[in-house]
Amino acid sequence: MDKETFKSVKRGGSIKIEEKKPDIVKTIKRYIEEDGLSLDEIMIFTEMDGKTIRRIMDENGLRFPLDIMRSKYIEEPPVPAEYDLTIRSKEEDLEIVKHLKEEMVRLKWDEKLSSISFLIHADVEIGGEFHPSISDRSITEYYEKETHKFDIFIPETGDVILPIKKEEIHSWLSRCGTKESPKIPDKKYFDFLFYAVNRFELIWYEPDKYSEMVNHIHYDRLPPKPIEEKPFIGCTECPYRDECDHTGCKVRGIEYTHWKSYRH
Repeated sequence: MDKETFKSVKRGGSIKIEEKKPDIVKTIKRYIEEDGLSLDEIMIFTEMDGKTIRRIMDENGLRFPLDIMRSKYIEEPPVPAEYDLTIRSKEEDLEIVKHLKEEMVRLKWDEKLSSISFLIHADVEIGGEFHPSISDRSITEYYEKETHKFDIFIPETGDVILPIKKEEIHSWLSRCGTKESPKIPDKKYFDFLFYAVNRFELIWYEPDKYSEMVNHIHYDRLPPKPIEEKPFIGCTECPYRDECDHTGCKVRGIEYTHWKSYRH
């Protein structure tokens, strides 16, 4: 190989990402200097790991996104998140919800489907009480509530479904504002309220990925179904005590699983 190709080869013989994607340096430079994206956002757009992005930044004299964001805050006041954060129209979202319900029926998740509701273009409040310590709930902070409109919101699980195309992600993230999180400086204030304070989750997929959306709803957050308990009846008062072999119970509705083996 020639000298230039030799320089692009890492230990182990793998080709550097810059060799595979010649415009990747320009892309990362634009994300940082023009768009002010965080490292997490750049990882989403480029589908690269953080270590590789940091290496490319160091080798090309690019500043860490946190420094860029802080310098922007000095020059320009931070921008809050927009009120309307929807991507699709109401008609499109209604069609998506229809397919989501059909997918849940196909999976025989009728009970889960009956336990949740899909709200279209709903106003959702984020903010309010925040407990920084999971172990000590007495420590409470309060953050002013903000109202935002989302495509599909499931209040029972705290999931926001965002049916978004890949090329629309950057535009949507820019609508979340540049206001800085009070806890994690390189994170957005919107993310802090959404994820940390309210513990909501964002489920974003291409608009036709119904199965993926359905499978990522947090059903584990639904309250457990109450168990109907029947009063205990001792063997001496049980009308079936003479024929009972203790492998089931007619009184409690427990199915018999074995043949009669002994009596009491």
